[in-house]
Amino acid sequence: MQEQDKSSWRIAKEVPISVILVLVAQTIGVIWWAAALAAKVDAVNTQIVFLSTSTTANAAGVNELNSLRNLEQDRRILLLETQIRELQQVRYK
Repeated sequence: MQEQDKSSWRIAKEVPISVILVLVAQTIGVIWWAAALAAKVDAVNTQIVFLSTSTTANAAGVNELNSLRNLEQDRRILLLETQIRELQQVRYK
């Protein structure tokens, strides 16, 4: 019977209960920290996905806006050129 007691693992009576409580508290703290870290990583991943999709949609909107601005600028340039030609015709008549 004593052979079985010597081969099995057990905590000696010299280990204070405070050391055991500190180890349990640290273990709980590490698990809590890891869970919080996982939540932060998930939140960052969600933001990355949102920003990448909104950036793509935003780029399409910017391209459309630039096209509209270019059309408006072309219209204004054509109007100015027409007015300049009319002024030149009046001046040279």
